[in-house]
Amino acid sequence: MIATVILGTLAYITAWIMVDFKVKYMGVMNIGDAGELMFGKWGRRWFGWGLVLKVSSTSEFPRSQLTNRRWV
Repeated sequence: MIATVILGTLAYITAWIMVDFKVKYMGVMNIGDAGELMFGKWGRRWFGWGLVLKVSSTSEFPRSQLTNRRWV
């Protein structure tokens, strides 16, 4: 019960911070935009490529190809 209340409070505070940020910086749509806001054009490039690498390394295509292989 106590853990539920603590986690609920933490989720509420996190949402409050995110809404305030979104109202203040409406143009930030992804991690690249956040990188640009913090570090300029080079931050946008680094954070954007980081997002591309993260998405490409966690995609389902390579794993699904390995798990659907039949050994006869």
